[in-house]
Amino acid sequence: MATNVSDLSAGVDERLAELKSALIALKDGKNVKGESLAKNTISTMRHHFTRDQRTLSLIKDLLSSIPGDTVKLQEASLVGFNQLVYPQEVGARVQVTEGDSILALLDKYGDVKDLKTKMEKAAEKAGLKLNYITGLIDKA
Repeated sequence: MATNVSDLSAGVDERLAELKSALIALKDGKNVKGESLAKNTISTMRHHFTRDQRTLSLIKDLLSSIPGDTVKLQEASLVGFNQLVYPQEVGARVQVTEGDSILALLDKYGDVKDLKTKMEKAAEKAGLKLNYITGLIDKA
């Protein structure tokens, strides 16, 4: 499949800028959205971001050495490139707040696997608990 080198380079440059800002945010113990993160999460994210940054820097250098404006890539290679340059959020993020109805959350996140455990973990992280007697999210 023929692909435009300048399009690939633009995607790489954009993702490198995103990774740079994410790594800067991690220095303050936060993600790009400004949310505080656990120490282990910061370490894991820093490892993944720097690995992706090194890989993309290599790809950028390889793209700059290609003569002409098109490159022929196999479909599997293009899929891997797109996953690296245009990542999607991993997993289903379950959010709970005090006063939420457990039944409403079950409806909202009905397609999420192992929803009960994920709701309990999200509540625990927020200092809340699932109260099955009242059917609401309460303070822990």
